[in-house]
Amino acid sequence: MNTLSTNDSSPRAIKLEDLVALNDEIAALVRAGVPLELGLEQVSHDLRGSLGQLAAALGSHMSQGESLSQAMESESSRLPKLYRSVVEAGLRAGRLPAALEAVTRYAQSLLEVHRRVTLACVYPLIVFVLAYAMFLVMLAEMIPRFEAFAEQGQEPQGFWLSGLTYLSETMSVWGPVIPVLLIGVIGFWLFLQKRTLMRTGRSMTLFRFIPWAQGIHRNQQLANFSDLLGLLTEQEVPLHTGILLAADSTGDRRMIQSSEEISLKLQSGDSLAEAMESAHAYPSYLRWLMQTGEQQRTLAESLTRAAGIYRSRALERLETLSLALPLIAVAVIGGGATLIYAFALFAPMIESLRNLAAP
Repeated sequence: MNTLSTNDSSPRAIKLEDLVALNDEIAALVRAGVPLELGLEQVSHDLRGSLGQLAAALGSHMSQGESLSQAMESESSRLPKLYRSVVEAGLRAGRLPAALEAVTRYAQSLLEVHRRVTLACVYPLIVFVLAYAMFLVMLAEMIPRFEAFAEQGQEPQGFWLSGLTYLSETMSVWGPVIPVLLIGVIGFWLFLQKRTLMRTGRSMTLFRFIPWAQGIHRNQQLANFSDLLGLLTEQEVPLHTGILLAADSTGDRRMIQSSEEISLKLQSGDSLAEAMESAHAYPSYLRWLMQTGEQQRTLAESLTRAAGIYRSRALERLETLSLALPLIAVAVIGGGATLIYAFALFAPMIESLRNLAAP
């Protein structure tokens, strides 16, 4: 992103850390009562790179008469749909700062997961690199000695010794490739995950093979949904409209589709309990809370309570992830590399001893 123009042919999506920083700046300006078009243009001078350019672009759009949501829509290629939906929900509820705080909590929790997973990968990667280096040293030092020993005893080379000899002779070709390729793949994986954390329908998809990570993401989605819908309900935004905005902010396609069906039923005159009978994308606990809250006229309070419960669950799973993931990764990567090294060392030795013991 080289210019402030919205017609930039190759705009870059904002990074999650930058989104949090921009979000905090907007929230501070709203609380201070400063006109956003002026505040964003002033703030843009203090922000670096693409973040400052984006703030200036938003301020420019608003100075031309656009609302905040319209300005963000004009910069839709740079701002994720999830974030734009949250801002729209906050504006409709008349509680934009509270909605922006919900975004900050959500984004920071995603960054925390990303940070902990990254740190958890460092130690196993070091173990793998050291084990791999030892394997290369063994191929360079031990295998030629095994080969010389077999030649002196006039023994035929066995299967394992022949294979390891070939690896030893071609080590200069393939040896440097594997660690460079591995580090490159891991680096690209982490970079791509960070870029997709806040994109609609793609949050955490690259962490789907890691235990507990999907549960963290799901609970955060539900907490965010409950927070926003509670805000909208409290400000008397029609439920059929609020449920669509809140669901859109989760980025969950199944939940969005289910919410569209609920919205249509609500508009046709069904009660919330009737509309949610087939809402299988919603967890049963959340459905029960919403139905009970509507019956008791405490829907906003029920949703706030649900948001706190789901956020607590996400934090608990995050703690479990930070403790268990390094142990699992070390056991799999470090243990596997050690077994390969030990097998490569002892297989030709056992093979030679068998040849010597043969009549």
